[in-house]
Amino acid sequence: MFLLLAMLLTVSIAQQLPENACSQYFKYVLSETGDSQGEITLDLQNGRNRIDVRFSQRGYQNQDAVGSLLPYPDQMIVRTKLGAAQFRLSLWSDAQGVLPKLTRLTFNDVTLCSSSDLIFDRMNPNLTPSLNAQSAAECGQESLFSSFIQMGREYPRGMYPWLAAIYHKESFNLLFKCGGSLVSNNLVITAAHCVYMKREDRIMVSLGRHDLDNFNEDGAESRHVLRILNHPEYSTRLAQQPDADIALVTLDQPVIFNDIISPICLWEAAESEILDDIGTVAGWGTDENGNVLTRYPRDVRAKIVTELECAKKIKVRKVLGRSFCAGNLDGSGPCLGDSGGGLMIKRNNRWLLRGIVSLGQRSLVGICNNTHQYVLYSDLSKHMTWIKQNIGLSL
Repeated sequence: MFLLLAMLLTVSIAQQLPENACSQYFKYVLSETGDSQGEITLDLQNGRNRIDVRFSQRGYQNQDAVGSLLPYPDQMIVRTKLGAAQFRLSLWSDAQGVLPKLTRLTFNDVTLCSSSDLIFDRMNPNLTPSLNAQSAAECGQESLFSSFIQMGREYPRGMYPWLAAIYHKESFNLLFKCGGSLVSNNLVITAAHCVYMKREDRIMVSLGRHDLDNFNEDGAESRHVLRILNHPEYSTRLAQQPDADIALVTLDQPVIFNDIISPICLWEAAESEILDDIGTVAGWGTDENGNVLTRYPRDVRAKIVTELECAKKIKVRKVLGRSFCAGNLDGSGPCLGDSGGGLMIKRNNRWLLRGIVSLGQRSLVGICNNTHQYVLYSDLSKHMTWIKQNIGLSL
């Protein structure tokens, strides 16, 4: 008996085939009726077997863009056949005639092959990501790629292309410490406590990162740091009321914007007094199962609450006017490793950076206490003058 799990993808007739990094196990074929399909060949093990597949295709697609993975030619033959067993799923091409690309194949929790979500111009020059720097009007845009996942809470690569991973250089190792948000081609905003008292040569920033276990991930870019500028009013003495827990990290070389690396929009001064009730936070921090870090980033929505409600729950001396609280009090929310990431709000189809994850409450055994306490954020709307003065933007 075996269990089959594939993404519910459904993707029309193919004229062009994407690069195939899984050719040992996967190939594009035609059905008896001439329809495009994907075929996977695996040696099944005794007992239960699990197959997970992930595809990527440029453009926003219906979740029915790829069919269910089914035994081929039928379940009885696959169950009784010795040796390699085959499975197929239906595929439909996009408007340019390109089929979805297989980007990860996992068998019994072992990844057999993986590749970038990007589909490059070796198939079609019209699909080449732009190499031009984006203007301010283009910030806050999600990737044009759609990834299809059936299980888990991870989100598609490129959904938040400004998400940065900040590492500390410890001896000969790189240790992931915090998240951050790309706001220009060479500047990342994070929490000051993530880089406080650290020399520039002891910090590394990675953009386009999705798989935290694969530092050489295809498409990701790593940069050394030219300058760290902590907010002048940040102090470790304010650790219990982080009113200015913000740092600007300048990269030693600019990045080129593409589908998995692009900036988020800064909060607009005209909206500084508007308190939205729902934001989104993304990161690789500790999950509800106790994993210190998650391999793939996850996101969660968080309700922004009033200062009065915040003061009732969070254990600080005073909730200062340049910070705010958000949370659902249901166990969800940022945890260890999510510091420095942004609380994002979507307006007019653009994502804006509203706050920076600063301080959360932990229980006596060190577990994040998102059931009874809110998370405190540095309020970027109260710091926009300082931010813009230091990144050369006019108010």
